[in-house]
Amino acid sequence: MVGRVDVDLRDFIDGLNAMVEAGEDLRPVWREIRRTAHADLKAKKTGSDGARWPKYARSTVHRFLHHGERKNLRRRNTYRRGRRKGKLTRTGIARYHNMLGAVKSAYRFELTKTELAAISRMHWTDVHQTGGVAGNRARIPKREFAWFSQIVIDETVSLIKEWIIDAYLKGLKARLG
Repeated sequence: MVGRVDVDLRDFIDGLNAMVEAGEDLRPVWREIRRTAHADLKAKKTGSDGARWPKYARSTVHRFLHHGERKNLRRRNTYRRGRRKGKLTRTGIARYHNMLGAVKSAYRFELTKTELAAISRMHWTDVHQTGGVAGNRARIPKREFAWFSQIVIDETVSLIKEWIIDAYLKGLKARLG
């Protein structure tokens, strides 16, 4: 006896097509992860390998502590800069320990359908990322700061999975009615 079985896979195929469409436009996922990624970039105090950043050069420490004391420099508001009566204030200590200052948080995020790019707003940040020589022949050690932690990567993967699975389920529901 010969039998025949008909299988209707249209709902399954519709779900797969919805997954493909969702994977081609990940902008909602990027919008959701952007704030977490920015906070992650700002919180860095080590390189991607976990090693602490090199300390300031002795000349940098001296300049930080004695800025504005030479006669040829215009006297600046030293309290605002973190120094008062030759000693560091709380602000000064915080500024001293924040080696990259605004560099760590000066990012703009560009979203496309398939990628999220964090781009520094300061053109000179590459010398801090890779190390090298900056203006006035100042040698700057490598202080890797532009990288995403494993936490952000895992959260991004999780959000993409949710986004694509939700699209599949919506594709099935649209077919099933």
